[in-house]
Amino acid sequence: MVFINAQTNHDYLATKPYYHDYDRLLSFRRPGRGVRTLFLELLDTLAQTPGSTILMGEFNKLFRQNASAD
Repeated sequence: MVFINAQTNHDYLATKPYYHDYDRLLSFRRPGRGVRTLFLELLDTLAQTPGSTILMGEFNKLFRQNASAD
C-alpha cells in the first residue's frame, strides 16, 4: 500500500496479483495524496523534532482531532 501510494482499498486489491513485479507495481503508483505521501510526511515531521516521538495510537488520535477541526 505504501509503495503504490494507495488511496483506497481498491487500489491495493488491483495490484495484489503483481506484488512480485516491481515495474508493474511502479506503474500503478498514484500521484497525489495517499498512504505513501502520508508516511513520508510523518517521517519528515519526526525528523524535524528529534527525541519527540509518540506511539501510533497517540498519533492517530491527534490526527483525527486535527482533521475534525478543519
